[in-house]
Amino acid sequence: MDKKNVLYHALQYVGVQEFTTGSNPIIQKWFETFSVATGYNYSHLDDGELAWCAVWVWNMLHDNGIHVDLLYPQRAKAYADFRKEVFLDESQRGDIVITYRGKKSAPTGHIGFLVSQTKSSVYLLSGNHGNSVSVAKFPKSKVLSVRDFEYVKRGELWVNDSLPFT
Repeated sequence: MDKKNVLYHALQYVGVQEFTTGSNPIIQKWFETFSVATGYNYSHLDDGELAWCAVWVWNMLHDNGIHVDLLYPQRAKAYADFRKEVFLDESQRGDIVITYRGKKSAPTGHIGFLVSQTKSSVYLLSGNHGNSVSVAKFPKSKVLSVRDFEYVKRGELWVNDSLPFT
């Protein structure tokens, strides 16, 4: 369960996009898997009816055996409480990046996996940016949180869950 495996898995979906009418069966499958596992019923929606970036991230993690224990996992900004927070300047390829739209306090946001960064931008692999899975550029000034999902809290300690247990 490491970032590299999740990122490689997620990369295979670059180019998957919404259909102009009806739902793309791949995106619909993500809705169905999410609905069954979480109890939120999105399986009946067309992919154009829901901002599905967080559902896509949830599926990429789920497909790699990573449990997402959040109250509202269908919301990008909910992931600001997921696993261990890291500073952007210490982030690594594959970390989860949550951005905000409009005001920082607004409920809307976007989520994806960090691919790379420059002095002023991050490049995220994400679902539902431009209605497809793609790599897109976001200003660092819009980054709300960066999460390293390889770490889980065990009592008061953060433990790297991808390392072999000894």
